[in-house]
Formats: sequence, C-alpha cells, structure tokens
Amino acid sequence: MKHISTQEVRHVKGTFDLLIIGGGSAAFAAAAEASTMGARVGMIERGTIGGTCVNVGCIPSKALLQAADLYARAAHHPFQGMTFSPEALDVPALLAQKDALVETLVREKYIDLLAFYGITLISGEGAFVDAHTVQVNGAFYRGEKILIATGTRPAVPYIPGLTSIGYWTSTEALQPSYIPEHLIIIGAGYIALELGLMYRALGSRVTLIQRGTRLLRTLDADMSEVVQRILKKKGIQVLTGARIERIEGLPGAVKARQKVRLTISLVHPVYHEQPSAHHEHASIRRDEAPAHRNHVASYRDEKIVLPGTAPHEQTSAQSIQIEGEQLLLATGRTPNTERLRLERAGVQLGRRGEIIVDETLATQTPHIFAAGDVTLGSQYVYVAAYEGKLAAHNALLDNGGSDRIYRNLTVVPSVIFTDPQIATVGLTEEAARTRGLAVTVARLSLTDIARARVRYEEEGAYKLIFDQASLRLLGAEIIAPEAGEVIYAATLAVKFGLTRDDLVDTFVPYLTMAEGLRLTALSIQKDVRKLSCCAG
Repeated sequence: MKHISTQEVRHVKGTFDLLIIGGGSAAFAAAAEASTMGARVGMIERGTIGGTCVNVGCIPSKALLQAADLYARAAHHPFQGMTFSPEALDVPALLAQKDALVETLVREKYIDLLAFYGITLISGEGAFVDAHTVQVNGAFYRGEKILIATGTRPAVPYIPGLTSIGYWTSTEALQPSYIPEHLIIIGAGYIALELGLMYRALGSRVTLIQRGTRLLRTLDADMSEVVQRILKKKGIQVLTGARIERIEGLPGAVKARQKVRLTISLVHPVYHEQPSAHHEHASIRRDEAPAHRNHVASYRDEKIVLPGTAPHEQTSAQSIQIEGEQLLLATGRTPNTERLRLERAGVQLGRRGEIIVDETLATQTPHIFAAGDVTLGSQYVYVAAYEGKLAAHNALLDNGGSDRIYRNLTVVPSVIFTDPQIATVGLTEEAARTRGLAVTVARLSLTDIARARVRYEEEGAYKLIFDQASLRLLGAEIIAPEAGEVIYAATLAVKFGLTRDDLVDTFVPYLTMAEGLRLTALSIQKDVRKLSCCAG
C-alpha cells in the first residue's frame, strides 16, 4: 500500500463515533451496544458477515456433529430388539442442509441487524492510515474511537512437505467432498476431538497426533484418562509425545484422491489400545503388551507396525511412518492482524500476532480497543460477544476512562461437543492446589447416575472441587451426555458461591443428567450406591 499524505487523509468518506474493523460476534455485540448508546457506528468487513462461529465454526460443526451422531447410533445403538440399517450417506445433501441453516442464521442474526441498529456496513479490507483513519478500497473513514475485532483463522504450522499436499483445516473439514477412509489429525484439542469423533461416526478411521504427552491439559489428569478411555472404545488412535519430521503425498487408490504419509519421531513410550470388536481399527502392535491398562506399547528400538502401513514396513519408535487418505490440521488459531498496518496506529502486537489489550480492552493507543479472538484470550463466541459489548461501552465513555469496566473472565464455562460432551467451569483440582488452596474433591462415575443407566451410556464422570473449609464450589468437570446443558447450573453455583450443602439440599428432577451434580456433592458424605432413588 502506498504512503498516504496528510492532504489525502483529510478527504474522508465517513466519520463515526465508533468504527469497527471486523464483522463477527464481537463486532456485532459492540455495534449493538454503541447504537444503544446513541453512537454513529461504521463496520468494516472484508469477507462474509457473521465471522467464524456462524459461517465455518460453531453452527456448521454442531449441525454435522448431530447428523454424524444419529448416523452412527442407527447402526450401533445400545438397545436390544431394535435393528436399523442406515442408507448410504448422501454427503452433498447433508452439506446442502447445513449450508441452508448457516445462510438463514447469517441473515437473521447478522445481516438483518445492520438496519435494525443503524450500522453502516463498509465492505472491503481495512488498513490503518493513522490512529484515527482507516482506508478501505481507496476511501478513508475516520473513527473517534476504533474497535478491532478481526478474529482468527486456522493456524498452519511449518512442517517440511506440508505445502506440497492438499491438507484440510477445520474450514475444509466442514465442507468435504467425501468421507476419507483414514483421517489423520495433527492436534488433539477441542477442534481435533470434535471433528475426529464426527468423522469416526461417519465411518472414517481416525488418528490423532499430539506433541504434548497428555490430552486436554485443561482437565485434571484423572479426567483426561476418562477421555482417553472413551476414545479407545470408539476406535480412535492417539499418538502423544509426537514430533512430525516430514509429510509427503502418495498416489491414492481412488483417482483424484492423494494419500499422505507422515514421518514422526516419538519422544516417549506410546500406549495404544487394541481395536475393539465394535469398531474395526488398526493399532500399534508388539509381541507382549504391558500387564497393566490392557494397552499395547511401542518403546525405543522396538519394531512396531502403525495403521496405514503394510506389515513389512516396520520401523523403530524413534522414527515411524503413518499413512492416511486425508490430513487435517487442528493446531490452533492465528490472529487476523498482519494486513491492518497497526504500526501506523501505535497498536502493539504479541508474539503470535495477537493484539495486546489491558483489562478494559484498550490497546496501547487509548482510543483504540480490541475484542474477541484477535486478542487470543478465551476462544469462545460468548466471550467474544461479552468483550465486544464491554469494549464499546468503555470506548464511548466521556470521562477518559475513570469509569471504565474491567473485564471479568473468572467464571467462564466451556464445552467440547464430543460424544459424550466434556464441560468445565472454574478451577480444576490441579489449579486449585497450585494456588495453595486446600480442597475437598468429589468424583462420581456415570454408572451411579440413573439417567446415564437408562440411556446405556455409562462412560464418563462428574468431578466437583470444593474449598475445604467452607465447602464452597470452586470448579466442576463433567464428561457425560448433555454435559453442556448441565454445566450452566455448575457455573451459577461457582459464580454465586454456592456450597456443597446448597447442591445437596436443592431439589433436582429425577432421571436427569443434572442430578449428577447433586449426587456427586452428596458422595462426599455418603456412598450414593447404597441409597434408593432420590434418597439422601
């Protein structure tokens, strides 16, 4: 972009009280708040209105997850005397339905709101000229206050050979032209788990490859083990402690489908489950499995065979190869900041390109704010909306900042839409003990919860962390069907300081997953297995 002179900058096309760069959840929440405060609002959006969540994130992924769950359960439900045989999967029809839903929600929740709130939409890519001026398609727009809410995109790490193959990110994985026979996923966070289980339900073999040695470090180690056990039963292979050395493409068995081969170094012993009878699945093999955990293992200098490799293609655990039909990158997110010319506005970036803000969401330039994923804070759409509203409020105050509201993210629930779901809020046991807190911990298996029993879905657990002295609830971890629905009650309990007795002494409907909260709290003092229904 050429340098813009001061004379050229004076000819602005529009001036706004709040000029927003971005058109997603944070941006729209900010625009609505600013409009309510009587501000003139301009919104610059270079792509599709609505941002990641509604277009290529939450909405399409959860629609496809629901479809995949129904497809898998039709053939593998737990009830006797009922047999279903699902027809062949019609991928184009499924995607068309998903796309229609996305289009409807984009219109209802975003496009229609532009006129309702009186927001001026400026289509095109924005770049700063100075701290108050943004150029879009050769025109200049001035903001008395400016909010940056440009979000993130899938991160693509440097791996030798990666650019020579046709890999997927989460975006492409939600718009597949086919269901791969074997999907290899680099990463094992929430995106990897959701999409991995989705494709497993649709019939793919799935391998997760993670650099770290433990899945989901946001969970306590014992709850992470529960997730590992569930993945085992669903036939998903997990390689932890792995470093990818190179990637190469291979001719595919199906025309126009390229296979992929990964060469991986394993930095520690890798345990892996044998395939279950329910799901045919290849696994690492060795002659003698360890006596504990019913796993098989590969150790340094021992010969192993990995899924996707022929039996004769054995190698050492220090350098192994794995082949699949498609590769999915689920290695985090990258902020959309590199084309904004933020140096012209004095906005400081962090190591990963994220915008640095204080707790009022102001940048180093006091009248410029940032909200949502672009700051690489909590990557949840509801946090982005909260921050957008807060940033607009703080930006438009007339007192120079003395009455600004500080961001409060101390009690933020999270849900991973796996099967079963994984939901958390507050402190884990490990986090509480790291802070030096004395805690009382209660954990209950789903086998002790009647709702799980009648569903024949008993893989999972509830875990509650209480302050030892007051028995105030500090945190909750739930791995269960509909855990995302249950976690809201736990969130309220953590936020408002409810105690173990509050949970035990409050009525909860019988045969609900929410009853798990009460039973887990009750288990501190009683063996709930020795109680009749609803007693205690």
